[in-house]
Amino acid sequence: MRQFLFELLNENKEKFTYMLGELSPRDFINVYMKLVPYIIAMRHLQQFDVSEISRKETEELVKDIIDGD
Repeated sequence: MRQFLFELLNENKEKFTYMLGELSPRDFINVYMKLVPYIIAMRHLQQFDVSEISRKETEELVKDIIDGD
């Protein structure tokens, strides 16, 4: 579904941008917030297998998480 929406929006950028511009600020935010989960994976759904990365890479990931980067 995420890929479909990406392609749909990508192929109709100008029309979509125009139509979003015609919305009230409240409606614009509602549409925007409904689309975001389809475009950006939610953090709690992101997974990776740390056994496949080196110790140095693991330490860098942990440092990034702690530092908030």
